[in-house]
Amino acid sequence: LYGVESAAQGYFGKSVRDVTLDEAALLAALPQSPDVYNPYGMGSRGDNRNLLVGRQHTILDAMAEQGYISQEEADAAKEVDTLEKLVPKRIGSIKAPHFVMYVRSLLVETYGQRLVETGGLKVITTLDWRLQQEAESAVWNGVSDRGEQYGFSNAALVAIGPKDGHVLAMVGSKDFFDEENDGQVNVTIRPRQPGSSFKPFVYTAGFMRGYTPDTTLWDVKTQFKTDTRNYSPNNYDLGERGPVSIRMALQGSLNIPAV
Repeated sequence: LYGVESAAQGYFGKSVRDVTLDEAALLAALPQSPDVYNPYGMGSRGDNRNLLVGRQHTILDAMAEQGYISQEEADAAKEVDTLEKLVPKRIGSIKAPHFVMYVRSLLVETYGQRLVETGGLKVITTLDWRLQQEAESAVWNGVSDRGEQYGFSNAALVAIGPKDGHVLAMVGSKDFFDEENDGQVNVTIRPRQPGSSFKPFVYTAGFMRGYTPDTTLWDVKTQFKTDTRNYSPNNYDLGERGPVSIRMALQGSLNIPAV
């Protein structure tokens, strides 16, 4: 989108002469880095909409300090959820859309917006289209089969080659075009609590200290002492299995032995 009129039409579906104060401040927040501050949560460093809104608020305060608006007007504009007013973004039909947008963002970070948009680049990536299709099916079926039972409406998956670290498949959400559930937000590159994916690192550290896959651990209800408050974890199925080998504990992703 080149120019403020184009931006007003593209983001809010109106002429720049009709934008409100909060909308104008959001548009003013974009030019420094339109890819990083992507209003749809598809920036080169993931979803930075909180940074965009913070920048919008800073602009409103600066306008008040410089006498263009009153502080009351600035405060009122900051109360508006401008992101809710955005025109839905339509990308068209793209294979592996989250991966495409991710790669594009990396290119913008490396080479700049203008070269990426006008340079005629030919880009070769690591994506395995067969695995990508399997990953998309797995995410879609997982949400469809278990979403209602466990109360979730979205999921994500990224597959990385163990020998070279190449991204082979990336599914950032169940449906890229599902606006109601933030489908265009790529969850695979957002900070997340690692959950059970941290267990292999715990056991690897144990192996480095002399544990083996056959070492016995106890899968029984245990209260662990800490400096703040005691911790008594449960397994996913709330069951206990007694003595188990590390091999079985990791295979079954058991929480108590891991702790």
